[in-house]
Amino acid sequence: MKPTLRTAALATGVSLALAASTTSAALASGEAAEKPGNNGQKQKILEVVHEYFSERDKGWLTPKETNRMTLESGSLASGPAKLAANTSRIAREVQEERGLHAEEVITGIAKDTEVRLRGHKATVTTTAGTGLKWNDKELGESTYSDPYIIELERDGGGKDWRIAKVSYAPIPDTDAGETAGGTAASGKAEEAAGQVGTKATKTFDRDAAAAYARYWSGQETLKLPGLTFSFDRYNSDYDRAKQDNNCTNFVSQAMHAGGWEIEDGIDPDNEENWDYDLTGPYGPSKTWSVAYKMWSYAGDPKRGTNLTSGSPDVADIWNLRPGDLLFADWDPNKVPDGKIDHAMVISGTYTSMGFTEPTYSQNSAHRSNIPLSIGIKIATAPVQDNDGDGQADEWPAGQGRSIKFYPVRVKDSFETD
Repeated sequence: MKPTLRTAALATGVSLALAASTTSAALASGEAAEKPGNNGQKQKILEVVHEYFSERDKGWLTPKETNRMTLESGSLASGPAKLAANTSRIAREVQEERGLHAEEVITGIAKDTEVRLRGHKATVTTTAGTGLKWNDKELGESTYSDPYIIELERDGGGKDWRIAKVSYAPIPDTDAGETAGGTAASGKAEEAAGQVGTKATKTFDRDAAAAYARYWSGQETLKLPGLTFSFDRYNSDYDRAKQDNNCTNFVSQAMHAGGWEIEDGIDPDNEENWDYDLTGPYGPSKTWSVAYKMWSYAGDPKRGTNLTSGSPDVADIWNLRPGDLLFADWDPNKVPDGKIDHAMVISGTYTSMGFTEPTYSQNSAHRSNIPLSIGIKIATAPVQDNDGDGQADEWPAGQGRSIKFYPVRVKDSFETD
């Protein structure tokens, strides 16, 4: 049985969680026993990590300030301090180019943060979430989150913890290893045989698709003494357990919310099938869950048009409308290789300084209502060797990627059997 889409939350508008979740009281009642780091050193480590990301995110509020970051709960090596300052650098560019700055910011870490202690060293694996309320009322609010690995060590006195290194934890792509221009799966002809019927035309609801994308890419927060936890939203009506990367699954959900109909079948390789749970044991179709396959499915003349692909300078990318789709090729090794790795939904637009640009929403990692220009800065900002180990440091501000975009204009009406 297919799920009934959760529309009740959308009916009240999109709230991007710049305040504590309304469920905080209920959650807090059971929090004491489950809260990670509730015992001694782990709690101290969590507080240091949370303060680090909170201080980093203050760069969105005061982008012109260049004072070196310091922590009250611990200390920092020079590398993580310089890397965190990159947020201020990006914020300064955004303010100069778009007149945009944050008026409020809230930072949380994942409730299921993993802390591993090894003597005087510790490794933390977490997802840090950031909520931004902009000075531009048309744009409103945005959220983003990313997974990190943080390495800590005891300082010289042995009492406090020092953040030694912060690195971005890579997310697997959805690509099944096929390049642009690949052929359709062999199951297509057999399964499509005899399936000739009368075509009907239906309207695609761009607003519904965009609203779904904004909501289900957002965050909830839970404030506790000394810590704020953030929770990325996922629609549990859809099974994501089989996937390490939820980006294309999420895009398909938004398109379904906009009116695209489920096309059930058996073969996950059949490009006529589009379903999150095919008949039989195979789970989602590849057109539903794999970025390249979804790009091909969405660009079928029945549903959309593949626009000019290329670098972020391509004009078609900036002319996308809510409900359109944007795909990216940026891996492996942060450079395009002809295989689409990632999928996003255009979920809005905003105008500043005479220029209108799209905003986008995605999963893996979560982005909600992020201006495309900011997303590109985050993805392409160069990484640095701040810790002197001869290797480029990973994000927290820039991923150092080179991107090839594949924009898709979704049709306002589509054919269905």
